[in-house]
Amino acid sequence: MVIEKFELKDSLGKCDRICNPNQLNILELSPNTVSWYYNSLYHEVKNDNKLLALLLTDKEQIAIIEDLTSKKDNVAYIVNGDNKKIWDISFIFREKNKNFGTVFFNDSYYIKNELYYFVIINSTDFRFSFNPNNGSMGKLIESR
Repeated sequence: MVIEKFELKDSLGKCDRICNPNQLNILELSPNTVSWYYNSLYHEVKNDNKLLALLLTDKEQIAIIEDLTSKKDNVAYIVNGDNKKIWDISFIFREKNKNFGTVFFNDSYYIKNELYYFVIINSTDFRFSFNPNNGSMGKLIESR
């Protein structure tokens, strides 16, 4: 069974994203809701402080980053089609990197068929791979 009708939504209504006549910034244009169907059931995650979501290539899991406005409430995790958290990326990262201060998750996407998370630590951008099949985290790499 796979996730169907995966959709990112926002509260902008009919805002023209291409021309952006209101000159909204990236955060203002970001979605606040992700929805999908799995096993004929509707699922939704909503956060008024914006979120990012990526349907993983297996179409059975979704990578979600919530709260793009606050370092304190910013979290990253992966859910299955039933919206059950299967990997708490924030926790895994912090357990492996206990010496870092504030970590801010700001994106996730595939590079050469490998899932990567992008984080900001002490005003420096980093990335690391994550294997959603076994929960292993790759080496933290500074992004330049």
